Amino acid sequence: MAASNDWGLAHQAWMADLDNAVLESKLNEAIAVQEETCAPLYAAEDLYNQISEEERSDDRVQDAYAVWAAILAATYAAMENPVATGAGGEPDLAEITEMLYDDLPDAPTGSYIGSMGLPIATGETRISISEWVTDLYDGVDAHINAEALHADDLVITVDREPGEEYAIVPLMVQVEYPANGSTSEILLPEDVVLLDFEGNPADTDEIASITKASYTETSASASGFYVKAKQDFSVEFVYHGPDGSELRKTLQVKLGESKVAAKAAANAGISTYAAGPTPPFTTGKITSIAFEGGTWLIWFNGQEAYCCSHGLNGQPNGCPTYSFSYVSKLEPGQYTPGNHYANQVNIWGGLGQLSLNLLEEKHSGTSASTYGLESESAEAAAYRYYDDVQLWIMANYPDSLAAQTYRASAQALAEQGTENRAATYSGENGYYTYIYNPPAGYAWQIVAIVGEEIPAESSGEEVPDAPDAEYYSANWSAPPQTASGSFDLTFTINTDKQQLETAEKVDGASITITPSKTGGSIDGGTWQMSPAGAQTVTTSGHTQDDKYQTNGGDATATWTVHYEVTKTSTTSLSGQEGPFSSQAEADAAAEAAKNAAISQLQAEAQGMVDAAIAAARAELATIRFSYDEVEIPYGFEEFNGSLGSHQTITVPADSSNDYVMKNDEWSLQVNLKKVDSETGEQIAGDALYEVYEWDTVTQQYVPYGGYNGYRVERNPDGTYSVVNDTEYGTEYDTSRTMYYTQRNEGRFVIVETRAPSGYYGDWSDVEHPGTADTPLGKRGYYIEITAANDGSVITLDNTHYSADIATSYTGGTKLLTSGGVETTVTIYKASEEPAAEVQYQDAGRAYNTDNSGTAANEDNYTMTPVAGVMQNDRVLGEISLSKVDLDAVRYIGGRDTNGDAMASGQAHADARLDGAVYDLYAAEDIQHPDGVTGTVDYSKITYADGTPIWHTT
Repeated sequence: MAASNDWGLAHQAWMADLDNAVLESKLNEAIAVQEETCAPLYAAEDLYNQISEEERSDDRVQDAYAVWAAILAATYAAMENPVATGAGGEPDLAEITEMLYDDLPDAPTGSYIGSMGLPIATGETRISISEWVTDLYDGVDAHINAEALHADDLVITVDREPGEEYAIVPLMVQVEYPANGSTSEILLPEDVVLLDFEGNPADTDEIASITKASYTETSASASGFYVKAKQDFSVEFVYHGPDGSELRKTLQVKLGESKVAAKAAANAGISTYAAGPTPPFTTGKITSIAFEGGTWLIWFNGQEAYCCSHGLNGQPNGCPTYSFSYVSKLEPGQYTPGNHYANQVNIWGGLGQLSLNLLEEKHSGTSASTYGLESESAEAAAYRYYDDVQLWIMANYPDSLAAQTYRASAQALAEQGTENRAATYSGENGYYTYIYNPPAGYAWQIVAIVGEEIPAESSGEEVPDAPDAEYYSANWSAPPQTASGSFDLTFTINTDKQQLETAEKVDGASITITPSKTGGSIDGGTWQMSPAGAQTVTTSGHTQDDKYQTNGGDATATWTVHYEVTKTSTTSLSGQEGPFSSQAEADAAAEAAKNAAISQLQAEAQGMVDAAIAAARAELATIRFSYDEVEIPYGFEEFNGSLGSHQTITVPADSSNDYVMKNDEWSLQVNLKKVDSETGEQIAGDALYEVYEWDTVTQQYVPYGGYNGYRVERNPDGTYSVVNDTEYGTEYDTSRTMYYTQRNEGRFVIVETRAPSGYYGDWSDVEHPGTADTPLGKRGYYIEITAANDGSVITLDNTHYSADIATSYTGGTKLLTSGGVETTVTIYKASEEPAAEVQYQDAGRAYNTDNSGTAANEDNYTMTPVAGVMQNDRVLGEISLSKVDLDAVRYIGGRDTNGDAMASGQAHADARLDGAVYDLYAAEDIQHPDGVTGTVDYSKITYADGTPIWHTT
């Protein structure tokens, strides 16, 4: 959040002053920090995209994703609407860092007010020794080489000079946050030669000046130097803390092959003005810097020098070769010999810049702040010529030397005006000042070296602003440049329609997906989504194979976003190149400067385009969509929980993610209780049932195993329940629930494949039974899950008889038995339509219990269905007794066992023997099939008082 807020502040500041290279540099740094800080957000998104659909549907993952989306949205809000830090109070460390120390590699951990009245940053001390990188570039890098500061045991290779055995090795040492009173030294081997900045061997004083340093109120320091060497060597940089602590770093230098001769710089041979003194150098580099008292100080070719362009680059790191430009004068009031810090502040105050002809406007318009100035004209001058850092110092540290100098200079600028440089003079004499410029188009400091004091006899002489006539110059101008850019994004939403508790895929759901926004403008550019509205998709994808239920639920909707922007640089550039000894040289230099300026303006315009594109990409990094189910497939209800039928989803750009939506499937439970049809008691013996599930893939009812995970299990209390062995991998308890799925269409047949011992099987035709221990020839109980019975518990009984299973397949609806036999199942429904009326069959049974016709107790037995219980009929037997005359050759007269009359074959014993009374006794206790032991009276004929006539025990 803080990094995104800093990005927003930097972007606002730069947009208000597009030609300010410092603000552009700060914006680039803020972009880099924000991208690095937000990297875990993008890594989290990548992790989310990599996990399985099952894991994404986990509530904890969804909660985390919601938090992630909220953080991402908050970062975008911070970038679009940043809050200024330190507003309304004393500057805190963050604000001090942002305004004064944001170009240091490591943020300070504290600060204190130094002797000059500005905060001195403190932090962990770091040192480095590395190659002095001097390649030309239009840099926006920090004053300090961060990579070197954080590296150890560096090794570099430097080529030898053309045609020579030696190499000139450019080296640089750096210190970040040195303690007050600390020192440092460079330890060189004896076989190398330390050079001064004109390429000669350094003398004793120069060696001490280059290799030794001390630090007071210094937050950072960097110094470059040159070494001449003929062989590989190592150099050590040592830091001595005031408490006796040490830091050491060593650099290994290896010499390479002879390098190609370098082309001499174009301005290397220029002369000074004919009327002016001789400059100390014709070319040079910034060789050292130190951040002292809250202000950067520089050294040019080892000499004290001054930055004349507040906020621009000025450091050894990547410094281009400067060329002498012209001689100017600095009046005594703007320069105090020996006070590097005060002189630099004076130059930045404006009078010094004016006297050097280097004063530039930093703001237009007016400001509401007074900055402690006494007049409106002084306030206007301060706002016009001082940049944001200088104004911040005046507002927050009014007693600092810098603030006092700025106020005095602003007052003087307001009083005397800026048209006449000579008007800045208040003393008798002045100082010759040598102005050095970087190559044209490079956003680096203009550097001034203060030379000798102007003699009294020369103090009234004019110092020319242009070369004498014998030198030539050429003017150039570069108009504003325009750049354009665009990008395209795609937002793809893949539906993943699932059942709530089984997670099986759902086809036929219609979902309307609506973007929260379809166009707009961002940072001067416009974007448009296509199609510019909602899309409705219908899920599909089931495959007619064993993966039917895991495939499907798919649909895809894609939107494209096109963003385009055109920017024009807000400034034009112009200048003059010279002096040169010929017009041709001047014209060539002017053309090169113009081309460099055009490139700079093009880069400025392109930078504006890049910033706009970055802002647009940030704003369009995600778009929210409404994700609504508008048509629910048969067998399901709308689900309003997490990942339900109505969602708001956040879709990242250039992604193609799956978004789960769940439906609450219809379901029910089935229980049954087995009882003896005669006694009504629960049957102790176990019955076996099988559950056959419809399979739309094979177009038949299939047994347990594979897709069908349903079976009937006996409970501890003796009742039975349908159980579900399928592991769906969801959070729900599915073990006792039967579910509607698009593969089973909610259709089941339950069959008793084996009756308890001692009971008749549940045959469709008891006279023509099928195969024992199979469903063949048995009655079936058809279950169809519908909206009407959704969520119910069915207690299965004989009245639910609604199907018959044949002994073989004769056409029609097919059922595959657990033994692999295909047979026909006839289901009694009003029609084949879903949820059509089930036509329950008469489940009653009648048994003949007197096949001989001679029984005196009962002739038949009838089972009448009872709601709520599943009855079984016990196996019935009959005992027939016949009287036989053992002396006769055949049965005596009477009836045979079939009840037919028999003629007597003998004269004697020809009378009827009916009327004999028999008792039936159990030889031992009878364990009846229903688990009851004891005396059971089967006699149904009684006397008038109810006393049985016949008795059995």
